[in-house]
Amino acid sequence: MSPAVPPHLKSFGAGSKYSHKDVMLLHQTFCSLDKSGDGQISIAELQVSLPKVDHSKHQISELQVVRSLDVNKDGMVSFEEMLKRLYPLANAKEIKVMYKWAYPDPEEAPVDPGFVPTAQQLQDLKDMFKIYDKNNNGGLEYKELVEMSGSVGYDPSELDSLFKASDKANASTCAFI
Repeated sequence: MSPAVPPHLKSFGAGSKYSHKDVMLLHQTFCSLDKSGDGQISIAELQVSLPKVDHSKHQISELQVVRSLDVNKDGMVSFEEMLKRLYPLANAKEIKVMYKWAYPDPEEAPVDPGFVPTAQQLQDLKDMFKIYDKNNNGGLEYKELVEMSGSVGYDPSELDSLFKASDKANASTCAFI
């Protein structure tokens, strides 16, 4: 998994502190273990999928793996349960977003793995625009945005998707509305 954002950097949004790529890799692994394709991993599927292990040396069995991931104690592991166990600090909304990355609802618009700002983040962004919009045109270039976010403690590595989502007109600038 991707390294966590260093503690001295702020994160741009609730969805962005979890890597879309990592969640999709976890989903791929989940699907490879779910031999029946029913959306659940059973002890029998783990026994077939996992390499044969001498349990006397490792002190863990397929049953123990299932029990450790099985949130609702039905003897099966769903992808949502796996998310809850592997991302224990994620709240219900974040788990739902990550789940929808793996299982998008065709009736709904796709869930953006990017950013939904809090009121404080919105105010931070407004303040940054005022400082870095040198020509007062209401827009920032990517380079200015990276400089701006780093100077106030945000993680500049998150900016690529944020910038692309904000640059609706492909003008190589983003405007604060």
